[in-house]
Amino acid sequence: MAKRRGSTALAPRVQVVALSAPKSRGRMRRAGRAVARHAKRGGVAFAKGAWEEKTAIAAVVGAGLVGFLEGSEHLGFVPDLGIGRIPTLAVGAYFAGKFMKSQKLRHAGLGLAAAAAFGFGLDKGRKSRLNSLK
Repeated sequence: MAKRRGSTALAPRVQVVALSAPKSRGRMRRAGRAVARHAKRGGVAFAKGAWEEKTAIAAVVGAGLVGFLEGSEHLGFVPDLGIGRIPTLAVGAYFAGKFMKSQKLRHAGLGLAAAAAFGFGLDKGRKSRLNSLK
């Protein structure tokens, strides 16, 4: 006969845990595709809008670039015709755009004119404020 080695009540019991596989991987794929589809649609809409406004974007970027060049004093070669370098560039770009029938160049001239008008108004406003403080 076999010997018993103590009580079996304290012996560890083996538990078997069975996990079932996820049943709907297709739902996750559909959700991922939906997110990708919406992102693509939004990106295409953004690109289309930017393409339609490319001349306006070019005018703003050009005005910023010319402002940077003026601030870093790299526009010394542009003659000052009494109205300033930036307005001179604006008039030149606008009429060059008219002459060459380039809408982008004309819009760049208008952007520079807007930047020059802003600078002119800012300068006059600061001067009048300083005069009123005296």
